[in-house]
Amino acid sequence: MQTQTLIPHRDAVLKLSRFSKKIIYSFNKENHPGNFAFPIFPLWSFADFFPGTVTKAEILFPKSDGKNFYFPLELWNGDLKREYRINFAAIHCGTENAMPNMDDRFCSEFPLSVPCYKTGLAVIENNSWKIFDEKWFKIGKKQHE
Repeated sequence: MQTQTLIPHRDAVLKLSRFSKKIIYSFNKENHPGNFAFPIFPLWSFADFFPGTVTKAEILFPKSDGKNFYFPLELWNGDLKREYRINFAAIHCGTENAMPNMDDRFCSEFPLSVPCYKTGLAVIENNSWKIFDEKWFKIGKKQHE
């Protein structure tokens, strides 16, 4: 499979990794038997298209769609906002009504500003991935203010 990918700077990925571990641990500890979450890697966003010009990029407090935990990723170009996802955990529920309890105890670091990131073409095969045509993007300080 080939797809476009956006990879936050390694500092942001490290924060996301630490935070996702806390969420997964909390969910697995607090839920009923048969309901559990397990991590998904890499912590990248996959889409058909990413904009070339971005004036602001932020990763928001995690959400759940009932099947995955993910970090919402917002890319802004002026007033135009595009939304993407960084999936970090798959949720297995033994019952249909089991939903993750997402509370505010972890929210002090969000939204997480992303001052630089890279994009590229990801080739995913047999649980491994390679990136081609990498290009770095840096959002200027002036644009964050």
